[in-house]
Amino acid sequence: MSNQKTANEALIHGLLECKTWSFTIRLTVFYNSDGFQCNFNQQNINFKTIKIKTTTVMNTTENRTSIARYIWRIFQHSVIPLSWGICFASVRTLSNGTEFHVQGFKMTGYVKIEYDEGSDTFTITLTPDDNLKNRITIENVYLDNLISVIDENVEYCENYETRARQWLKKQAV
Repeated sequence: MSNQKTANEALIHGLLECKTWSFTIRLTVFYNSDGFQCNFNQQNINFKTIKIKTTTVMNTTENRTSIARYIWRIFQHSVIPLSWGICFASVRTLSNGTEFHVQGFKMTGYVKIEYDEGSDTFTITLTPDDNLKNRITIENVYLDNLISVIDENVEYCENYETRARQWLKKQAV
């Protein structure tokens, strides 16, 4: 079996494995009737979805889980979200997206991603922990730019490689 085929099968099942020169990160995310479940480096973390009422216009319960699942599947195609310091216990499922807490070099706070069906784009709302009134809203983000837009506002900064090496050295001590 080829490596590409193995990688594709892993992504279908919600598995992401990142190997670097010093460590391996293994993340598995899947959804069942109890909510999102995550296995991060073989430690199980369970997420509960919030029950909301359904409307006659649209079944928001069905839409809610499918949009949140879709966003997390997008994240699984890249190792970049692993650098944001996502607190998996903070993951919430919203009616049209997801929300989670990050600890990046540029921002520590909440990232909310909402899907706008009319324009087929995403709206990203960044809420820093240190200044809750200073929300940043980025509208009309296309799917192929979703990860890079979040990364530029949460993690990536000047001298990123140097700061990342310094952080890794601190963690090794």
